[in-house]
Amino acid sequence: MTVRSFFSLSIFLWLAAFICALYFNNAWQLELFGISIALIFGWSIFVLQKDIKAGWQVPQSWAHRFMGGFWLLAFLSLFVSDVINVSLMAFCFFSVMPLTFYFFTLRRDVEAMKSIGYILAGIFAILSIWALIQFFFFNMENKGAAHHPLANSNSLGALFNLAVFSALGWILIAKKRNEKVVATVLSTLYLGGLIATSSRGAFLSFAVLLPIMLICLKVETLRDWRFLMAFFIGGTLLFLSTILGEFESNRMIARVSEMVSFAQEDVSNNRFNIWMGALGVLKENWIFGIGIGMFFLHYNEYRIPEELKGVYHAHSDPLQFGIELGVLGPILFYAFLMAVLVRTIKTYRVEGISSDQRVLLLAPFFGLSAVTLHSHVTFNFYNLSILYGCGLLLAVWYLTSEQVLRAQRKQVMMPTKTSYASGLLLIILPFLFLGGLFLPYLASEHLVNSARQKMIKGDLESFSKDIQLANKLSRHTNYRSNLLAVTVPLTLLEEARAEMDAERTENVVKQALYYLENAIAINPRSAAALYYMGQLKELAPAEYLPEMMKTSEEYYKEALRLDLLHIGARMELADILMLRGDKKEALKLLEAGYRFQYKTVKVVEYYQKMAFIYLGDGNMDRYQHALKKLMRAQERFGGSNVGQESGETPSFVAP
Repeated sequence: MTVRSFFSLSIFLWLAAFICALYFNNAWQLELFGISIALIFGWSIFVLQKDIKAGWQVPQSWAHRFMGGFWLLAFLSLFVSDVINVSLMAFCFFSVMPLTFYFFTLRRDVEAMKSIGYILAGIFAILSIWALIQFFFFNMENKGAAHHPLANSNSLGALFNLAVFSALGWILIAKKRNEKVVATVLSTLYLGGLIATSSRGAFLSFAVLLPIMLICLKVETLRDWRFLMAFFIGGTLLFLSTILGEFESNRMIARVSEMVSFAQEDVSNNRFNIWMGALGVLKENWIFGIGIGMFFLHYNEYRIPEELKGVYHAHSDPLQFGIELGVLGPILFYAFLMAVLVRTIKTYRVEGISSDQRVLLLAPFFGLSAVTLHSHVTFNFYNLSILYGCGLLLAVWYLTSEQVLRAQRKQVMMPTKTSYASGLLLIILPFLFLGGLFLPYLASEHLVNSARQKMIKGDLESFSKDIQLANKLSRHTNYRSNLLAVTVPLTLLEEARAEMDAERTENVVKQALYYLENAIAINPRSAAALYYMGQLKELAPAEYLPEMMKTSEEYYKEALRLDLLHIGARMELADILMLRGDKKEALKLLEAGYRFQYKTVKVVEYYQKMAFIYLGDGNMDRYQHALKKLMRAQERFGGSNVGQESGETPSFVAP
């Protein structure tokens, strides 16, 4: 295999991994995530195997060391996680950035990186055009904010920031006029894509940092002022064109003006409420954290009542790092940022640095800075495609600084007399180990989702097969498969108990207990498992249940404590209070959950109950309001009889 063919394969693997990370089909997020991780692992092996015999020239910098420390901390956090498989998925998720950064800087193949850059320029052009189409032609469907192929418009805006600064750098470094024209068109197009997302944070990060970059590159800016002026004019026209958006509250021009004038009642857009709940988690777990990727399972216990929407992330990456990784998380994060900043300043001040080197240093630096600044009010570093983009730009930044500073590398060799085959095996083993743990569990998650859809369709035979295979692949460590499986014995107890003899009933109860005890052992924070325990306590004959089992009321209270949005537990507790004749307390409990936004079909039953109560009390205004909510819920769930309570889907693959 020639060097060129080797890197062609390498380029293909990395680009394929990045494209999968765009999650271009939301329904395939889980599958695309798994493919992306498998591809980046394969890419890493290909890069490393090239120098098994000659050895590797390893970069030496504080940026590499602090990123390595953060990566190691993420791995160690698996051992404090309540659900180690979820944290393992999150660790593999986060690994794409250090793998990209380390191995691009290790190989130093500038031509390969250029090839990737040109291909990415085309990909981002397509993404920008599609974002503008979403804004101008599907404005109401997207509530005025383009987001596809990603699930969140803020994430897409951050991704465009990486592209905009890179394209501006291309304007300043291009030698031919035609190249500068192409770069100007692309940078304007990328900015249009950013504006179409209506992401204030992404746009303001761009607006704050762009003037600083141009001042730092004043020689290049004055030289290419005509192209930059064309970019500014095009960008301004696109910004002003957002007034055409049908969804008035999400027009970029309106959102920015409201923010800078503090015209909005809540300029944070609910973030202050989210942060208050997140700080509650941090106060209890600030030393060692809760495990990488575990925020979504802890947050609802500490969520404040004023936070109505429900979130999977803390909407501040440094805060979430502190929650999940403990005190060392944000320390290492900011230490890494400081190392990058110090090295950038040091490189910029080197006498004799060329114009091209200045641009190649600062364009990636400011693109990364925009994403990092924005990450303090959102979850940029919890987006897979952004991690890939940041890793690539970091590599460009580092290789430029290394060239200017003439930094030394350290030679690392395989043990003496190690054959190519043995060396390859040593390289493959860590990736094989992680992949062997990660991919089967991810496959089990896919099967759980498949089983859920088959249950909705009434295909119970296929449902059972998927659940059994999911348990086998996960080595019986997937709590979601147990939660889904237990619905079968619970349904039998509820609907067919009268037709079952004593032996059959006892077996069904034992089966339900087995699934629920497994689910709680795997994930002690599962409110759904506790809710089902309460259901089992009510449905099963007492003689078949453990003597020390709690009351159903205790299970429902514990479920509601862990998840404020668990609508099933809330309604069951209200029914218990009603039976006691305490209608006032029951109504108070039900109304405490009335303003929340739910993601479960169970809310249909809840709004029916609220409407009935208000009608009985003669409160017609609230009755009409509850009916409206009921109709919207019925439209949303379309007759589905299987829902999912909040906090049960891993945040990094949540739709």
